[in-house]
Amino acid sequence: MAIDQAVDFGKPNVELCHSMHKPSLRNDREQSRLSINQFITAQAVSRLTAGMKVLDAGSGNLSEQTFRLEILASGATLTTCDAKANEGVDHVVDLHALPFPDAEFDLLLCVQVLEHIRNPDHVCAEFYRVLKPGGVAIVTVPQITHTLTDGAPPHYFNFTRYALETCLTDAGFKTIALESQGGAFCVAAHMLHYTVPVIRESKIPRLLKTIVVPVCRVMFGLVLKTFFKAIDHLDTKQRSSLGWNICVSKPATP
Repeated sequence: MAIDQAVDFGKPNVELCHSMHKPSLRNDREQSRLSINQFITAQAVSRLTAGMKVLDAGSGNLSEQTFRLEILASGATLTTCDAKANEGVDHVVDLHALPFPDAEFDLLLCVQVLEHIRNPDHVCAEFYRVLKPGGVAIVTVPQITHTLTDGAPPHYFNFTRYALETCLTDAGFKTIALESQGGAFCVAAHMLHYTVPVIRESKIPRLLKTIVVPVCRVMFGLVLKTFFKAIDHLDTKQRSSLGWNICVSKPATP
């Protein structure tokens, strides 16, 4: 791929973790996460050792903590934090002010979170602060997305590779690896598929929708999406991407 207040909810639901851990290729959201998961597997899971302290910053609920099992199975200690109280969330926090000591963690994950942050530069500085010297952070963000205003919190930013890398290097990090989440053809597939909910929510007559929506779902959500993803490797520069995955380190010495 080219250059992408503590709350205790009791014992984690391990069966749920197992059921959500392996992405289903029939699920479009999980398809879009494949490159993210592959990057985290290569850059984070391979680094796990017993006794390591891992922070999942903006972890989401238990079902969204895709690598929880690998982290715990390695003997590492996992701390999760999020803006909302949910099963599997250890701490409800504002990422702008993490409630952890300096140099507390060996590894930090922040997966598709920075786009929801008002001041990502400040949050990256907090990531730097709580990581030990020599520690590693893996951060992923979207560049192309249709969820610009939906959700809580909404997307405040969509990042180019330069914006993401600058936020982290300005905080003091050094880049280890940077990959895209897919090139121009993946972007085209994503945007075409989004026309389905646009048409479904439009004011065209309901009878016409019953014809147009299924046709668009098959054409844009299946046929063209499959084709475009299959030829995405032709975009070798990948200047336009669904998003970016980066692995950075905190220097071992100042």
